Amino acid sequence: VLKYTGGRCKTPSGNFEKELGERVQCHALTKILLLVVFLDAAKEKRILGKDQCLFNKSSSVKSSREVLESISTDCMGVEGLIVKHLERYGIFVYHVQNPLDEYEFSIDNLAVDLKDGVRLAKMIELLSHNSDILSVMRIPTDSRELKCQNMGIVLKTLRGLGVPNIS
Repeated sequence: VLKYTGGRCKTPSGNFEKELGERVQCHALTKILLLVVFLDAAKEKRILGKDQCLFNKSSSVKSSREVLESISTDCMGVEGLIVKHLERYGIFVYHVQNPLDEYEFSIDNLAVDLKDGVRLAKMIELLSHNSDILSVMRIPTDSRELKCQNMGIVLKTLRGLGVPNIS
C-alpha cells in the first residue's frame, strides 16, 4: 500500500482499494495457474517421481485440464475456458491420473491382496520385463467378475511365458 500511495496513506480506500483488490486477485490467479502448469510439466517429465500422485485419491478432479477448467469457471465465469486461451500461447497440460497410478501394489496379506490379479500382473511385468499386462487390466476391481477377468489375463500371460501346469 505504501508503495502506491507514497507513504501518505496506510489503509486503502475508495477506487484505490478496488484496484488493489483486483491486482491482488490477478496476481494470485497467475501464481495458481503457474503452479498447475509447472506441476503438470514436472509430472510429465517424471521430475516428481513415477509413483507420486498429483491428485488426492478421493478427489473428483483427476487431470490438470480439469483443475484449470474448475479455476476458470469459479474465478473467471465470463472469460470462458482458460485452457483454450493458454493453448493459443503454446501452454498445454497433459497429465491425467488414472486408477492404475493410485493403486497400492504393496502386499500385506497374500490371501487377500492377490485375489484381484493386479498385483500378480505387476509382479509378472517386473519379472518378465513385459510392460503391457497392466494396460489391459480392469481397475478398480469392484466386482467378482472383474477380479476373475483380471485373473484370466494373468493366467493367459503365464501360459504365454511358458509356465508349466497353468490351467
